[in-house]
Amino acid sequence: MKTIKIIIPGPPTPRHRPRFSRRGTYSDQARKKTRFQFYAIMQVGRILLLGPLSVKYSFFMPRPKSHSRAGKLRPSAPKHHTKTPYIDDLREFAADCLKGIAYKDDSQIVKSQSLKQYSNEPRTEIEVREL
Repeated sequence: MKTIKIIIPGPPTPRHRPRFSRRGTYSDQARKKTRFQFYAIMQVGRILLLGPLSVKYSFFMPRPKSHSRAGKLRPSAPKHHTKTPYIDDLREFAADCLKGIAYKDDSQIVKSQSLKQYSNEPRTEIEVREL
């Protein structure tokens, strides 16, 4: 069984719905998707896993300033991020970005596990494993 682990630095990005205007439809995610794919290719190259896959997503969101006082984390500061963006949108964006890099199509994912929590180092960690 092959396993791929990818770490994308920076705040996790959710999937956005397309915007509509009088001039047509557009999406502002092209730059964010390119950045995500750049980090993924730099870490693992283009390894296309075949067959059913299990994916573990860990999204580490930036802590707001209200969670600390005088440089120390408050005891009442929550560990898990319960606000928007929704975990489904984060997972959908990550799965879409890895299409063609880690696997042929995201329909190969038969098992997934997700976690969204606060961290002082915002990042996205993804572990893809062949079943």
